Amino acid sequence: MGRIARKGFEYYRAETDRFRDIKIRKLRKEHSCAGYAIYQYVLNEIYRVEGCYIRFTQDELFDCAEYWNMREEEVLRIINYCTETGLFNAGIWKQYGILTGHSIQIRYVSMCHAAKRKTVIPEEINLLSEEKSSFPVSRAQLPVEAASVPICGSVAVTSVPFTEPSEAPVPLKEG
Repeated sequence: MGRIARKGFEYYRAETDRFRDIKIRKLRKEHSCAGYAIYQYVLNEIYRVEGCYIRFTQDELFDCAEYWNMREEEVLRIINYCTETGLFNAGIWKQYGILTGHSIQIRYVSMCHAAKRKTVIPEEINLLSEEKSSFPVSRAQLPVEAASVPICGSVAVTSVPFTEPSEAPVPLKEG
């Protein structure tokens, strides 16, 4: 009997110059260490669960707030700040209640390539294109069934139907 394919990863790479990133520095200045802790927690969940995004529902909001012993409203303020500064994509957050970002997706494709995994990014949230990245990605409409598009030689990005969440995303308004 074969193993069930895992979407997420057990670990992910972190750049050593991340503390020089102006977006991280602004986050830390605005929200102190709590802001950075929340950002890293969400980043960890992104790579652990789906690989390149997370549907940030009320349950995820509760889990994050409970883990760091913070109020949910404060966690949501930090998440919204992360989208304002570009750490997460604001448009995808507002439209779908999903947290992802261009650099997150680039890192995901790189990790899939290193692990010799198929790269799967739902088309509606795919931020990679030939204009933005060295990883060419198909911009085709979502097919009913998954279709592979070859990129970077042996790596493929697969567009899959975007399924509706089983629960409503976190409301964007604070309070």
